[in-house]
This record gives sequence, C-alpha cells and structure tokens, in this order.
Amino acid sequence: MNKKGLLYFFAAFSVISLTLLGLGCASIPIKDMTKEVDRDLRRHNRSIDGFRFLVSTNVTLTLVERDIDITGRGTTVHETIVRNVIHLNANTTGRLLSGDVDSGLNVFFENPDRAPIPPTLTFIEKSAGGRFYFKYENHPTLANIVNYNGVQYQVTWRGNEEPYLRYQETQTVRTNTRTMRGVN
Repeated sequence: MNKKGLLYFFAAFSVISLTLLGLGCASIPIKDMTKEVDRDLRRHNRSIDGFRFLVSTNVTLTLVERDIDITGRGTTVHETIVRNVIHLNANTTGRLLSGDVDSGLNVFFENPDRAPIPPTLTFIEKSAGGRFYFKYENHPTLANIVNYNGVQYQVTWRGNEEPYLRYQETQTVRTNTRTMRGVN
C-alpha cells in the first residue's frame, strides 16, 4: 500500500469512528422514575405521558391455578394445574395508560391492538422521594403478587434488588436540508 492509499484508509477509518462515537453519544439515557421527575416536568408545563417505561431487570410473572376434584371422603380424583408464564425483559418498553405519581402509574407493555383496553401493571412509590416498584396485593400464602389483567400473578426476578420502574424520554429530531444554488 502506498502512502496515498494509507492516508485514504486512515481518513475513512477516522470518519467511521467519529460517526459511530457520535451515534453512541446521541442515545437517550434511561433514568429511574421518581415523583421528582414528574414535579420537574410540571414546572415546565410537560408531563410523563410521552415517556417510554421499562423495568430495571428481567421479570417473570407466573400464574399457577389448581383445580382439584375431591370425593366426599377427601380422596383426590383429578387435579389440573395451569401454568401461565409471562416474561417481561428489561429492554421491553411500555407506555402510561392511566394514573399519576400519587395514586400509582398503570403501564402497559403489550401491544394495545390486542385488546380494547390493554392489560397494565401498577407501580407505586414505596418511600418518599424513592423509586416506583410493583404494587403488590395481599395473598394468604404467596409473596410478590400483582394484578395483571384481572388475574393474580407472582413476580419473580434474579438477583437481590427488587425490580423498579425506569423511564426514557422520547425525542423527535427533524432535519431540513436545502442546497443554495447561488446567484447568476
């Protein structure tokens, strides 16, 4: 390779590297959802309605229903176990359907075209100034039970930290380009 070819190679490599670096820097950051975020937006006459919401870690919702047929003497004749498992990945985005930061945020993660009213998960603030976590329901024997589409599911995740709600603002960037022809 001669000097001129080497110079073109380094110039092309530099342009590609700077372009990729610029694309990486232009990504929209994902942040923790708190009441302070909502307050800051309201001060500027904005709302969280346009946000994309995510959970902090991969989550599994599991429904376990048992239907047991028992005779008069207590003998089990037939047992049917139905398992319904829903995986919610940390990179799955959702949208706010209803609610507010005081009563709870109802976020849907499934395509709204599947049902007239998409099923939602509710997130509430556990402590003042803190993050938003799943709103759990009381259950006599199980922990971490949420209501999803009118049915109770148990929430499980890997790791020690309980999943919480995160957000990403949506941005639209428009570029108008024109060429000036000059004067004759």
